[in-house]
Amino acid sequence: MHTYEDDLVAWGEEQAIALRDHRGDKLDWEHLAEEIEGLVASEKRSLKSQIRRLIMHLLKWDKQSSLRSRSWANTIENAREEIKEALEEKPSLRNNTEEFTVTMYRRAVRDAENETGISKRDFPEECPFTFEEIMAIPCSLGAA
Repeated sequence: MHTYEDDLVAWGEEQAIALRDHRGDKLDWEHLAEEIEGLVASEKRSLKSQIRRLIMHLLKWDKQSSLRSRSWANTIENAREEIKEALEEKPSLRNNTEEFTVTMYRRAVRDAENETGISKRDFPEECPFTFEEIMAIPCSLGAA
């Protein structure tokens, strides 16, 4: 038997076998709980990252209308698709979308400031969007 500290991969494989075989006496309950909590935290971080990326690009889209491109529109749509897929695969994450939209806004502003040179003072102090709005704000170039 491998230990959690020794070899995480071998330990994980052994734990999966013990779980499938219903061998509770072979399970490292404390580390299994930690790993599951880590998986949940990872999924939340991933969703927050996509929400931050989407908000940042929506801010850029709004403030730099003369620089809009198909590439920007594509980035926005890709972020939305990633978010939709995450919520389809893990519906309980929807419980966090409004909170993540608000909490990721400041980071999105910082990122937009870094990428554009536009001062963070030129962006609203508080998040002006709901989650549903960031998922629906039109970002088309219109007829070209």
